[in-house]
Amino acid sequence: VQPLQLAASDSGNLVRIASEPCLSFPSFSPLLAEPSSKQETGNAAKSNPSKRHRDRLNVEFDNLLRLLPTSEDVAGRLDKLSILRLSVSCLRLKRFFE
Repeated sequence: VQPLQLAASDSGNLVRIASEPCLSFPSFSPLLAEPSSKQETGNAAKSNPSKRHRDRLNVEFDNLLRLLPTSEDVAGRLDKLSILRLSVSCLRLKRFFE
């Protein structure tokens, strides 16, 4: 039986780095597997109302950004406040020219 070699992943979880299956601690092997980030995000969004709210807000900001007359390189650098400012400016200009 090879000794168990562990390393910390980016998310702080311990992961097994040995190529052989762990024979000395079989009950701990599921705990050593790193969970997929997609599962973590899905579970966090379901159990955390604040996360769901932020996700919905971000989707609407993305929709609003697509409606603004900006190039892709400029749109990629805009923060939420800038998106709101540009949206208000566009609406004011539209109202002025009507």
